[in-house]
Amino acid sequence: MRTAGGGAGGGQGGHGRGGGATGREQGRFGLRPSLYLDRHTRAGARVHGHEGLLAGPWGAGIRYAMQGQGWYPELVTGFVGDGLEATGRSPDLWRAAMLTGIAEIVVRSDHDAFAREHLELLRELVQ
Repeated sequence: MRTAGGGAGGGQGGHGRGGGATGREQGRFGLRPSLYLDRHTRAGARVHGHEGLLAGPWGAGIRYAMQGQGWYPELVTGFVGDGLEATGRSPDLWRAAMLTGIAEIVVRSDHDAFAREHLELLRELVQ
């Protein structure tokens, strides 16, 4: 997720202040891989390489990325925060950027069940 120069990768051509990805896009970059972390693991089992993550209800990987501890949550939150900072925003807004990404999926998805799952996850994460 980092380029050889140490900065956040991806997001070329966005409309953020630094010419990179926007905060909204940066948040979505953190969500995509997280959604599928546990998909190849039996429900209730530990996900190999991700201490503290159990395969389970829909969105477990996103919950883990945003609320868990370990190398993966640190990577995701650091990646999103670095991208925000590269566009002139505070890296402390990583959580808001990821929540915004979830909300955008809710309103833009053309699959009702997928949108509904994101809405339920958003409700849970903002409480």
